[in-house]
Amino acid sequence: MAPELYRGRPYGAAVDVFAYGVLLSRILARAVPLGTAESLWSALSRAPFEAAPYASQCIACCYDMYCRPALSRSCPEALAALVRDCCAMDASKRPTMATVHRRILAEEALKRA
Repeated sequence: MAPELYRGRPYGAAVDVFAYGVLLSRILARAVPLGTAESLWSALSRAPFEAAPYASQCIACCYDMYCRPALSRSCPEALAALVRDCCAMDASKRPTMATVHRRILAEEALKRA
């Protein structure tokens, strides 16, 4: 779930881009999606989101620990960059799905060239 949803903020298509990035990172890391969901929910439930000035850091830490596994060093940089961009904590910094699609097609075209 995208950070803006946990924060109770308005959201749009960027939440789907975030979910795609998390799913892609799990596939690339060969990790079971949200295998540690109980730990994530436990950590999030203890965070006083509205009262704490450090709520964003808490959410970022939870996502780094539980939702975004480290990618292999053998992962192509373009793919790793795509995952990082899709998983940006700030929704306005995530690419659109159209941009994600273009980047994937561009990488495929480079492989064929």
